[in-house]
Amino acid sequence: MKVWKTSVHTRPFGPLEKGVDSIREKKVFYGTLFVKELPSFFEGKYYGKSVVQIFYREFCLKEEYNDTVLYYGPRKKIIDCAIVEEYSSVLKMNNEEYGKYLAKLYVEGSQQFSELKIKDFDIKRYLEDLVGFFQINLLI
Repeated sequence: MKVWKTSVHTRPFGPLEKGVDSIREKKVFYGTLFVKELPSFFEGKYYGKSVVQIFYREFCLKEEYNDTVLYYGPRKKIIDCAIVEEYSSVLKMNNEEYGKYLAKLYVEGSQQFSELKIKDFDIKRYLEDLVGFFQINLLI
């Protein structure tokens, strides 16, 4: 199983303003965990023949996110899941709070996979492994 992610967010400062981009700092802090360790954890795991990839897209935008949150592509056997973070809340969080918040969003987003009604995909076991990954990393 290939599990991977990408991040998208809106900077709190304009290009000419000076300041610290606290959202970027939080994403960098957890970058290794979500970009390298999460995919490594799921490498070689099998949850059924209908899903071979799960792709998470993270959005932390000033404006509202109005695109598709969950999609299943049966030809490529991929689930595409948008993780939508609440911008104003993320700005107020410290790194530890942010990590726990992000783990919670990943689990909640993944629980919605059942809505896709995919045959031959063990969602329950995938969720147990995902929660286990976050427990190992002290985020749940």
